Amino acid sequence: MFKETDLLIQMAATSGMMLAISVFFVIVVYRYQKNLQKKQQELMKSIIDTQESEQERIAKDLHDHIRPLLSIVKNQLECIDEINLSELDKKIKVDIGEQLDIVINDVRSLAHNLIPKTFSEYGFLRSLEYYILRVKEYTSVNINLSCHHWPDRFEKSHEVALYCVIQELIQNSLKHASATNITIDITSKKRNVEVIYSDDGIGFSRDLIGSKGIGLKNIESRINFLSGTLEIKSELSKGTSFIINI
Repeated sequence: MFKETDLLIQMAATSGMMLAISVFFVIVVYRYQKNLQKKQQELMKSIIDTQESEQERIAKDLHDHIRPLLSIVKNQLECIDEINLSELDKKIKVDIGEQLDIVINDVRSLAHNLIPKTFSEYGFLRSLEYYILRVKEYTSVNINLSCHHWPDRFEKSHEVALYCVIQELIQNSLKHASATNITIDITSKKRNVEVIYSDDGIGFSRDLIGSKGIGLKNIESRINFLSGTLEIKSELSKGTSFIINI
C-alpha cells in the first residue's frame, strides 16, 4: 500500500517537475522570440531612419546642385553659334542637347522618387499625394488615391515604411506591369490600416509570386516591420492586387 502511494507521489512529483520544466521552456522561448522581434523592429527602424536621412540628402543634392549644373551646360550649349559649324557638328550639338534633356528629366524624376523633404512637416498622406502628382507629370498612367479616416500623424518610421511600400508598388506597376490605371484605397480604423493597391497591368503567375523574383522582398520586409500582412492576387493579362493589413 505504502509502496503504491510512494510510487504515485513520485510519479506526481515527476509529472509536476516535467510540467514546470515545460512551462519554463515555453516562457524562455516566448521571451527570446519577443526580444528577437523587438531587436528586429529596432534594426528596421534604424535602417528606415538612416535611409530617410540619406534619401533626403541625395534628393537635395540632385535638386539643388546636379540639375542646375546640367541646365547651365544646356544653356551654354545653346549659346554656341552654328554659323561656322559643319553639318556634322550641328547634328552633334542637337544630339547632345537632346541627351541633356533626357538626363535633366531623369534627375528630376529621381529627386521626386526619393522621400520628399516635406515628409517631416506634412507626413504620409500629403507626401504621397505630392509623389503621385509628380508621377502623373512624367507618365501617362492614371492613379486614383482614396483615403478614409486617416489620422493626423503616425510614428514617423511607420509612415516612412508605408510610404516606401506604396512608392515601390507604383514603380513596379510602371516598370514591369505596363499598367495604365492604378487604384490605391487606404482605410484606417482605430489601430488598423488596410491598403488595397490594384493595377491593370500584365499580371504574373503564382510561381513568380512564390519565387519573390519581382522585387517583393523589400516590400515584405517593410510590412513585417509594421507587423502587417500582405496578400497578392494576380493573373496574367488581368492585373494585380496587393492587400496590406497593418
